[in-house]
Amino acid sequence: MVNDKTVIEYEQLGREALFGLFVKWNSHSPEALASSEDKIFSKIKKPFRRYHVDIGKCVGKNDKIWTFEMNEKSENIPIVLLHGFGAGMAFWALNLEALGTNNPVYAFDILGLARSSRPIFSNDPAEIEEQFVLSIEKWREAMKIDKMILVAHSWGGFLASSYSLKYAERVEHLLLVDPWGLDEHPDMDNFPLWKLTVAYAVRLLDGCFTMIRVFGPFGDYLIKNVRPDLLQKYNSVCEPSVFSDYIYHCVNHWQPTGEVAFHKMTRVGPWPINPVGERLKELDKNLPLTFLYGSNSWTSKAYGYILKDHRKESYTEIKIIPEAGHHLYTDNSDEFHKAVLEASQILRSNLMKKDM
Repeated sequence: MVNDKTVIEYEQLGREALFGLFVKWNSHSPEALASSEDKIFSKIKKPFRRYHVDIGKCVGKNDKIWTFEMNEKSENIPIVLLHGFGAGMAFWALNLEALGTNNPVYAFDILGLARSSRPIFSNDPAEIEEQFVLSIEKWREAMKIDKMILVAHSWGGFLASSYSLKYAERVEHLLLVDPWGLDEHPDMDNFPLWKLTVAYAVRLLDGCFTMIRVFGPFGDYLIKNVRPDLLQKYNSVCEPSVFSDYIYHCVNHWQPTGEVAFHKMTRVGPWPINPVGERLKELDKNLPLTFLYGSNSWTSKAYGYILKDHRKESYTEIKIIPEAGHHLYTDNSDEFHKAVLEASQILRSNLMKKDM
């Protein structure tokens, strides 16, 4: 006789079987992700380490953040690199040695992405933002970094802005690299139909990389054909297929919790529910702020100029990296390094001494 308990047990077995089939089809491999990352970093000549940093109970019960460090014994202010959405710390592979010549340099996988833990985030956009900010602070505490030069790209720039608003005393200089999430949601009435269709499709699929996971082992083919330009930029450190594998295994994870959290922070289209641009007007006036934009990037530069005008008595600079798009740190890495290293000499402590 079949009772309710038996039905529940069969349903559970069915879900587990389906999940097992999905995992096999999905073909995500933590080992393959680690292997591709190893190959990308194999060309780095300076000594470095990678390891998981235990940040304890943050979003999950025992979260860990995958971390890169170089030149950690230097007494200069550390440079901390925060990657963008759908990426991982290996996206900084072309920059680590140049930035780590005189300063300690750190990079890490944002919680919920790449090789960091993948806890389940809140459903509330404001609370999700707080969870990401807390994870950055817990990482800083675990690393025993007193103050840092925070260099953050795209979505990482949004998180770094929010972090700096709450923990300004821990940031010596905030560098926003083609930051996402500063602008208000635009009027979509005049948007082309194809853009609206794509935006609603992404919303319906509940994630930007759902199609890659749906295509399973063929998802890598999508990456190679959709963004071959990005893959070619890493030719000096690895074959395009290696970087394609890295991206594929970063975003093809069967627990895309960071991606889902990002998706819940956005409206239809790539705009935040709670933009950070206006909030940055309340940034500590003593905190130096630099915007780095690619000359050919799609990212709006409006708030860079708005904030420069607003913070007349504070150090606020805008630098345009020539011949560069959104990924300006790879498009024109030499000019990017020059801009970051020049900005890293402008420290809060020095500016405050001048005012005394």
